[in-house]
Amino acid sequence: MCGRKLVKNGTTSAGRTRWRCTTCGASSTQARSDITGKAELRAFLSWLLDFDKPGELASSARTFRRDTAWCWRIEVPPHHHRRWPLRW
Repeated sequence: MCGRKLVKNGTTSAGRTRWRCTTCGASSTQARSDITGKAELRAFLSWLLDFDKPGELASSARTFRRDTAWCWRIEVPPHHHRRWPLRW
């Protein structure tokens, strides 16, 4: 796109807002990485803590691994004072 102002131009079949450039006429939708990341992290934690199968959380196990690969790089802060005992 040319970088000019975008205006709302209806919605997609999935219900997302469609945007159109007033200069060049190009159309696009805006990605919401915060929402996508939140869903991917929830799926990852569900797999990690609830023992769900990757194929149940995504269209395929390979898709699940690709979409959640970034979750392994999250640094967990040290926990110095436990308020409750860990249960295994």
